[in-house]
Amino acid sequence: MPADQRTGDIIHRFYHEWLQIDGGKMDKFVTWSDNGGLVFSYIDVTRLPEGRLAQQYVFNDLAGGTLPPVSFIKPIGRDNEHPGYANLVAGQMHVTELVRAVRSSQFWANCAIIVTYDENGGRWDHVSPPLVDAWGPGTRVPAIIISPFAKNGHVDHTQYETVSILKFIEKRFGLAPLSPRDANPAVNDLTNAFDFGLGLASVEK
Repeated sequence: MPADQRTGDIIHRFYHEWLQIDGGKMDKFVTWSDNGGLVFSYIDVTRLPEGRLAQQYVFNDLAGGTLPPVSFIKPIGRDNEHPGYANLVAGQMHVTELVRAVRSSQFWANCAIIVTYDENGGRWDHVSPPLVDAWGPGTRVPAIIISPFAKNGHVDHTQYETVSILKFIEKRFGLAPLSPRDANPAVNDLTNAFDFGLGLASVEK
């Protein structure tokens, strides 16, 4: 499927997806479906700034020198690479704009950008995922770290999960865990993907 065409969607219902994952065998996914995309379009609409509005907030903060220590951007619509109604090219161009803006700013020297997905843009992974907890395994998703501190040319094979991002933020700023999941010693933070030289404490706050 060309990256500039809409990706087929799977059914977004927990027990359906659990069946499709099949205990980690990843062998019961359909190859194409248009179900679920509209549901997530609705869920994506919150009162928090998202999509192009969030991007403009970031551009304004970069220009004004007021970028918060931690920022999240969740694209919506054509920029979110969600299967069923979006495509990969538009979303990746959106990310490129943001990364270029950050790299051109005063914040770049002490910055880390983490790009990750909930569904990998509909390109489903064939590798069996690990069993994390009682909810069973989930689909593997990619994560890209862009930073002056990122290990150069490094593919990190450490096992992570979405909460690893939260755990990394907590470690960086000396914060207490928010839940038993990120407090779990078995959950890795993202430290192994970085080379901080003298360590996290040396990075300017």
